[in-house]
Amino acid sequence: MITDLCLARVLSEEDQESCGSKCLNDHYKLQDEFAQNYKIFTDEKCRNYIFYPYDLCLLPYLNELLQNGINHFRLECQYYPAEKLIEVFKIYRQALRDAQNPTGGQADNFNRLLRLSPEGLAAVPWIHKSKAGI
Repeated sequence: MITDLCLARVLSEEDQESCGSKCLNDHYKLQDEFAQNYKIFTDEKCRNYIFYPYDLCLLPYLNELLQNGINHFRLECQYYPAEKLIEVFKIYRQALRDAQNPTGGQADNFNRLLRLSPEGLAAVPWIHKSKAGI
């Protein structure tokens, strides 16, 4: 999710009128009622990007996606450190090779990804709905 609202300024105790660019120097997060942390990144134009608590990962569905004719994939890893980015690409490259083998599962590749993401992985964002439907 993207917002132009300066979350760092709203969440801080400081003067709401001045901008001290705290968002560029500190790490901020929102926490829901389940103690899941949603990281907030701010770009040079003061847009706030709110990320899910877990990296989204469709690797367990890779074979099925390929069988259904999907053969172009995009990995959104722009905020990963270079070392993690390289490893993620290696894992997906291996997963694509493994998918060529009819008995090739993706468990080993998924477990390698999971070790790189100790906060966890999810195939879909989990959104809790209250009784009011919100």
